[in-house]
Amino acid sequence: MNKKIGFSLLELLIVLCIMGILTAIAIPNYSSYIMREKRYEAQAMLLRLSSGLENYYIQNNSYADATLEKLELTEKFSHDQYQLIISSLTDNSFIITAKPLGQQAERDTQCESFILNETNQRSISGTGDSKDCWSA
Repeated sequence: MNKKIGFSLLELLIVLCIMGILTAIAIPNYSSYIMREKRYEAQAMLLRLSSGLENYYIQNNSYADATLEKLELTEKFSHDQYQLIISSLTDNSFIITAKPLGQQAERDTQCESFILNETNQRSISGTGDSKDCWSA
């Protein structure tokens, strides 16, 4: 009546192999999810900056002297994964950019920087499709 309690080595190896396979599938999916989440945040911050610039224009009748400080926005956001840049300002137009930094710049070569102007025209600096990047 010697009953053995526990798992055999073979059973433990099978469980470890299954866990390894599941981990190999989950980690790339999670990384892709995080990259897309950072994109969403960059787009939201660009729209926030655009709204701030429109308010500045209403008050000053020009975009020309607007700065991130005057609009009370920080340059880096999303845990320093993106940087807001006012690329061009004139009296009647602006071009703003959300540039990826660090790991986001390494991972997101398809979209790279998000670019927005005063007419809400959206573009990217990467090799991907602008519509896919702005909707993804």
